[in-house]
Amino acid sequence: MKGDVMQNIRGNLGVTLGKRKPPVYVFAALVAMLAAHLLVPIALVLVFPWNLIGLAPLFLGAALAVYAIRLFATHKTTPEPFGVSGALVTGGPFRVTRNPMYLGTILMVSGVAALFGTAGPWLVVPVLGYLLDAVFVRREEEKMELLFGDAYKNYKNRVRRWI
Repeated sequence: MKGDVMQNIRGNLGVTLGKRKPPVYVFAALVAMLAAHLLVPIALVLVFPWNLIGLAPLFLGAALAVYAIRLFATHKTTPEPFGVSGALVTGGPFRVTRNPMYLGTILMVSGVAALFGTAGPWLVVPVLGYLLDAVFVRREEEKMELLFGDAYKNYKNRVRRWI
């Protein structure tokens, strides 16, 4: 049974999610943030040196994402959204959020928005969050439910999607 589910996931994942991975969306968001900063800055909200506060979420987000990726490696499972998970990871940051890699990404992008210092780049942050959630997170959760059944449903009931 589990083999059939995994084969079905492998066969349909490329169709449901397309070929673009999350870093493509992040790169596009960073380009959009730069464009917003240069073309429609709206208002200067953080002047130097106050804009350097953006370094905190940038590094915190990177640390969170790297920690989550290392936990996946420890459990011998893949962080790839198109891959088939070999284990349900629920420790470390996964005790607080079901998606620490995506949360880390949003923190990093928020840090970059603060570093720009203008309001325009902040418009991109919720758009990226929405896209990551709609294109990846919700579909990955469906896949996890198919693979891990009640164990994942129980985990979902205990731990929030984001924070």
